Amino acid sequence: MTQNSKLDDQSRTTEFMRLFTSYQRHVYSYIRALVPNLVEAEEVLQQTNLLLWEKFDQFEPGSNFRAWACKVAYLTVLKHRDRRGRGELLFSDAFIDDVASNPTESNEYLDARTRAVEHCRHKLGPADRDLIDRRYRQGIKSGQIADELERPARSVYKSLWRIRRALLDCVARQLAKEGLA
Repeated sequence: MTQNSKLDDQSRTTEFMRLFTSYQRHVYSYIRALVPNLVEAEEVLQQTNLLLWEKFDQFEPGSNFRAWACKVAYLTVLKHRDRRGRGELLFSDAFIDDVASNPTESNEYLDARTRAVEHCRHKLGPADRDLIDRRYRQGIKSGQIADELERPARSVYKSLWRIRRALLDCVARQLAKEGLA
């Protein structure tokens, strides 16, 4: 390996790390918009990060890294959805395509929405917060939660529905206060 190729590799790595660290939060927010399950979103983020590094030589220097990274993330989400199957998907393909069409606007709205969800989540009682966290942050299936809590599955489903409805209403109020609804 020549001295020039070592420098090229080093500068390539430096440039990747600069761009990667600058836009990592945006890419993650974008993925979270498309993959609501926290565990799955983090898995998709890791896959996306690996692909970003592997395909960095395809990135055009001086172009929009954020848009490029979100496109890679979008394709990774689609691959994840195909592997997972369509049975338990929360969002339709049309919704995914709509969010994916403008990652910059989506990220700004998602940042506000994420703040609103966290605000509303903290307003829940401890039992409700635990139930929602088990289902959506930890990715535990509703039936398994029912078994763990020794509750009928129907009761857990009803509780989750009630909590989701309360969160949606609270988030809508919060976004309206910020002029984003």
